[in-house]
Amino acid sequence: HFQYIFSISPMDLDRIVKIVQLDSLERASLSQEESVLAVLGAGTLYFLTRAVLDQHGTNNGITITSPKDIIQYGVGTRVQALMSRYLCTPRVVAICVTNHSLTSLPKGVGNLANLREINVSGNLIERIPEEIGRLRRLETLDIHNNCIRELPESLGGLASLQELNAMGNRIERVPESLGRLRSLQVLGLKDNCLTELPDVFTGLQDLREVYLTGNTLESLPDSMCECQSLVKIQLSHNATLKHLPENIGQLSRLELFRAACCDLQHIPESLMNAHSLSWLSIAGNPLAGSLKKPSAPCVSIDDVMVGKKLGDGASGEVFEGEYKKKQVAVKLFRKDTSPDGHCEDEIAIACMLHDDNLVNVLARIDHPHLGVVMEYVEGSPLALKPNKDSVLRCRWKEGQLFPISFVLRCLSSVSGALEHMHAKGIAHGDVYAHNVLARDDGTSILCDYGAAFAYQRSNKQHGLFELHDVRAFGLLVRDLIERVDISFADMETAIDCQKQLLIISQQCLAVDPHKRPTFAALARKIRSLERASASTGRTPRSDSRIFFSRDAKHNANSRSSGSQTAR
Repeated sequence: HFQYIFSISPMDLDRIVKIVQLDSLERASLSQEESVLAVLGAGTLYFLTRAVLDQHGTNNGITITSPKDIIQYGVGTRVQALMSRYLCTPRVVAICVTNHSLTSLPKGVGNLANLREINVSGNLIERIPEEIGRLRRLETLDIHNNCIRELPESLGGLASLQELNAMGNRIERVPESLGRLRSLQVLGLKDNCLTELPDVFTGLQDLREVYLTGNTLESLPDSMCECQSLVKIQLSHNATLKHLPENIGQLSRLELFRAACCDLQHIPESLMNAHSLSWLSIAGNPLAGSLKKPSAPCVSIDDVMVGKKLGDGASGEVFEGEYKKKQVAVKLFRKDTSPDGHCEDEIAIACMLHDDNLVNVLARIDHPHLGVVMEYVEGSPLALKPNKDSVLRCRWKEGQLFPISFVLRCLSSVSGALEHMHAKGIAHGDVYAHNVLARDDGTSILCDYGAAFAYQRSNKQHGLFELHDVRAFGLLVRDLIERVDISFADMETAIDCQKQLLIISQQCLAVDPHKRPTFAALARKIRSLERASASTGRTPRSDSRIFFSRDAKHNANSRSSGSQTAR
């Protein structure tokens, strides 16, 4: 019984080769195949194998007997008929037909009681039938990049549904039955035509991630503030969004909130003081600070020699290059906007920053694509980007350890970079290990300003933007503490440093944002630890009274006793 059938590239077979018969099918996956051969017999489905395809034309006598060799079958334009006739059996647990030309789900799909997954993304489907609501065991419904205008009211019958991905359609309304999806964890409605959402989120207590970018929402429903499992809300590029629910900050687990390029005049006090908020982006809103015109010279792409690709991100790709006979890095943006703002704002911010631990811009490119020419930086990302499974946490290589000297140098570099940014009224918004390029000795560069934004340092509320970055930095400190390589030779030094870094991380992660240290204080303390460790091999005795809150210090000076509250 073969359960997993994977995809191959389109092939053109001009003769029949020996193939293998499958008597039972539990999972089928079809990619965009125009002319891959499939032989349909009387109630029997035959399969091609990669081994057969690789040797096609040189050996037509191949017989495959191992299930692991079966990877794909294709039927070209007959995919719709095949699904209805052969795939829709009571045994089927998953239907995956992506990037084809399907215009509807197969007839009788509501009778497939064992279905756990439907993935029909990248097709031409215009409606989801009401009968889908009978699939009580369905856990994943992926219908992104189709032509769907509305979701059926029967959607609420999907009692086991954990992930609904309806991004990239033309959906204008969401049924109120959404509120009955009590197992839902991920809701993807990005890039649709929504102007409002039903106020039915109260029962969605397992909801963890919400994607609403690229709609025309004017507000969020108040009931969304009751989803206590929410850790991630992406809301950028809703140009008509003028305000947020005042009690949105009661989402105690909310860590990432993206609301760039909206029409927000202010952020609710509750959100600014949210306990867990670490990654915030509000670029392109009226409430964000103004940016100076970029000072770097503007050049043509013809003035730069672009070489091999070094990496990519949400907004563009980075290449190795040469500019004025100097090795450089070149970032070319895919379009004028990015998921977290306008590319021109990112360029303006990059041009404002001049620090040894930040990426420095040499020139701007404005034709035919926006781009920046930057100093070439040696180093590798500390960790891999988060994925679907890790959600908001970077992925580290298994067993990866760092000397304490590396950790101290790295944290000194990053805290110094963030001190420089916030001194200029710039919040980074994306402080992550994967955005840190580290050399072998730990000297590091903080990069990627895609989520960065300007704020008014004179505004008391805006001072909290720094403390959100501080919490993200605290998570980075904690990750590195867990990966310190404690060897026998420097065991005492490493353990002492670990203790003090643990105190620093705890202060950065304080529940009350006002009790977190500033980056000026953090950079000063970490540099002190690094110097002490390097000069004597020993660190000062661990002391929990490393920082004092600005408020506590002010209150202490005003009291006759002159006592201070340690932070």
